[in-house]
Amino acid sequence: MLGTENKFGPDKNLPLAGVAVRIRIPNKKKLSICFDSNALWENALIIYEGIRSTTGGPMTYQELSVPVEKGNYPEKTGRNLSRVEIVNPSPNASMFVLFSGWHKKGEPNAELGWEPSKFRALHYRSTGEMVILVDDSIADWGKIGFEDDSKGDGDFNDIVAFYRHL
Repeated sequence: MLGTENKFGPDKNLPLAGVAVRIRIPNKKKLSICFDSNALWENALIIYEGIRSTTGGPMTYQELSVPVEKGNYPEKTGRNLSRVEIVNPSPNASMFVLFSGWHKKGEPNAELGWEPSKFRALHYRSTGEMVILVDDSIADWGKIGFEDDSKGDGDFNDIVAFYRHL
């Protein structure tokens, strides 16, 4: 479990603010997610769970009970691009998940640090928090793409999540 909002990134020590996309999973529903990557540098996509405070405080974040860490270079990193489903078992409350993209400026190398990746998402709106909320009232599917180089090709396909509410 992650205790604070600044324990994120593949090294569990990078800030999440401004680099995440939040998706709501309605009660008793699930989110089916496929992944793809078209990058030379090492990329990772990590999904966290957002927990709403019962006292009205800010959302906190933790690892999902089954952590989701996806990425390219599976033979070197152990991360893969296999499809996953995240199920919200609650009979009466929404669940929130946060997608965050990270990259290194090169192939897998322990000496290179992780950096947050810029993203583009479909069907979103600003929340006033430091994340983007995908608005599932607009569409029950979407795509979140991450870019690993601010001076690169700008195609936002370095690591991608395609999701559908089921």
